[in-house]
Amino acid sequence: MSATYIRLGGQTRNTSSGATAVNPLFRNAMWTIAYGGNARQVKRYGAIIKSTVAAKGQYFSECDDTLDPGEWQEEFWGQSNYDRLLDIKRKYDPDNDFTCKQCVGSNATRYKISLYLLLLIFLLY
Repeated sequence: MSATYIRLGGQTRNTSSGATAVNPLFRNAMWTIAYGGNARQVKRYGAIIKSTVAAKGQYFSECDDTLDPGEWQEEFWGQSNYDRLLDIKRKYDPDNDFTCKQCVGSNATRYKISLYLLLLIFLLY
């Protein structure tokens, strides 16, 4: 198990919350904690952090993929941000061809299909 504490601030706070896909709570935070380990450790350490820290919000590239369905939308994107991003996603990718686990607009069935598609593309090249 490892943890890294990162000080945030500076120009990240000078961008309006609707200008990017980053969760507004993350953008306005003073600190972020990136932690890793096996799934059991991450779930346990994450529960400890969540019980002691009032705010939520994670940066997607350093995300906790053990979050429950419905919880990750708020944690990674922020609900109002997620709704806006989902509208954009539906407009430009109506068939949900570009997706991943816990991406905007993802669901388990399409994720599996897209994963197989990416594997096929990889094997063809």
